[in-house]
Amino acid sequence: SETNKRYVVTNSRTRPCKSIIHLLRRTKSDEIKANVLEVLQECEKLKASSVVFAGLSSVAEVDVILDALEEFANSKSAHSVETVKIIIQPEMLKYFYIMMTSKEVPGQPGQSWLYDKMKSAWYNFTNTKVDLYILKGNIEPAILHLCGEDKDQVMKASVWIRDCLLREQHTNIIPNEWIRELKGQKMKKLLELQKKYPVFISIESLSSTMRVSGFEKNVGTITREIHEIIKEVKDKKNREAEICYKQVQWRYHNGSGFVPFDKMSNLELETALEEATESVTVDVAGRKLTVNVKLKTASDPKGNRVAIDRVNQM
Repeated sequence: SETNKRYVVTNSRTRPCKSIIHLLRRTKSDEIKANVLEVLQECEKLKASSVVFAGLSSVAEVDVILDALEEFANSKSAHSVETVKIIIQPEMLKYFYIMMTSKEVPGQPGQSWLYDKMKSAWYNFTNTKVDLYILKGNIEPAILHLCGEDKDQVMKASVWIRDCLLREQHTNIIPNEWIRELKGQKMKKLLELQKKYPVFISIESLSSTMRVSGFEKNVGTITREIHEIIKEVKDKKNREAEICYKQVQWRYHNGSGFVPFDKMSNLELETALEEATESVTVDVAGRKLTVNVKLKTASDPKGNRVAIDRVNQM
């Protein structure tokens, strides 16, 4: 980086991001705000679509970052950056929400879209279920007691047994977007499978990934059964989407007229309306739209408004 800059940009090799921006720690509000604005401008130069601010230690820092984001949004400089994530400590959540709501100023459209996005992000965060599920079945542990006259020989035997067991262990990682839909009877069926085959199953709901660990033969067998369960869930959801599409159609305005959402998004929107969900995010040709089903309005990550309507087909 250039010497007059207060940050350094490095390439990320092992992390899932393209670049890392290293900042000199600042304590004064105006310096922190200047840093944030510089980072956002650098992200625009890098044509980055998203940026994450981490390592925040105080509520005051978050407040300054929100002010900087507001200024950046109103400057109309945001062309590439669509998503800004702020990682905060759990104990800061209440204060973050208070600060977020205080940013809403009626009659100012530039701030309105920013507030809507922040409010939607808060709502989605507070309504997100636990990220990691661990299925607990009645797997009884095997306990081995080793005895001998020589401590070293006992330790060698222990290491040998452990190595033998580890060689037999296998882990399968199953990434599938339909894993998020596993609930009720399907989760019960997974528990029954785990009792039948002594394996360890964990589900990461946010990344929609399932991890199966155990003896290789058991892992292979249960993995095939899990794929069958996922297929059943997918087929059922597709049938529901087809029926819903014949009864009601949600549409969005593409600039020249109203066009229908795809069948799965249509089902998500109708479900959100029935369950009185405040907002839901759907994908339209790779473009994320956050929809308020009650007000029938939507906005993209850049704050562009999109008209929405709902048509009864019956």
